[in-house]
Amino acid sequence: MSDVDDFMAALSGEDARTAAGLRSLITTNFPDLEEIYSWKMPVYTSAKTKVVYIQKGKKGINLGFNQGAEIDEPKGLFEGGGQQMRHISLASPDEIDEGYFVELITAAVDQSGSNL
Repeated sequence: MSDVDDFMAALSGEDARTAAGLRSLITTNFPDLEEIYSWKMPVYTSAKTKVVYIQKGKKGINLGFNQGAEIDEPKGLFEGGGQQMRHISLASPDEIDEGYFVELITAAVDQSGSNL
């Protein structure tokens, strides 16, 4: 098992299902992103640039965007006030908005300068 698999296996309940749903969404829709284990969580990179990540947060699972401050997110789901990073907190897999999240990840890939 990889470190990412270990991360996923350590989750339980809604967190496990939410993280698995996000992982599937990313790996299915963005097969050219490389899945690595960094910062003690799954991180998806393009040309060694960190694009998105899956993190265990206080309120559930976070779908994070390394350069989220640069992405237009009209639904107001982004949290975080740092200079660059933003995340979306998800309490259950029912909150995964696949079409919208694919749009956001596409914007993150584009913003990273990658030509996937």
